[in-house]
Amino acid sequence: MAADSGRAGLVISGSVRYVCGYCSHDVSAMRVLISVIVLGLLIGAAIAAELEVRQFDRTFLPERLNITRGSVVRFANDEQFTHHAFVDTPQFKADTGDIPAGQSREITFSQAGTFVVRCAIHPQMKMTMVVSEQ
Repeated sequence: MAADSGRAGLVISGSVRYVCGYCSHDVSAMRVLISVIVLGLLIGAAIAAELEVRQFDRTFLPERLNITRGSVVRFANDEQFTHHAFVDTPQFKADTGDIPAGQSREITFSQAGTFVVRCAIHPQMKMTMVVSEQ
């Protein structure tokens, strides 16, 4: 077995092993890969949680949101009655359908542009969604 201190891991019988920087025990490449995937999923979930619009007091909160194309925005109904979010433009159309009290629905914004999101039940409710390419 040969060790090369210039590399991140050691090759032992054809498998890659990594040495933990905290306690100096060997960590298999598969465990490292699984840890990276789990961390990525957790970070992705945290980012996704930030893209939420609350429907409260017959308003969308926030009233304006800047996102990137492909973002998924959750519309959460915090009221005791039904809401319904939609976008209807020549460039982009989306519709949550009815959102009962205490529930949420999602819209994926697949087109870049500036869109007005409205509530089909409460015409005074509207917000601006600014969707950039990146």
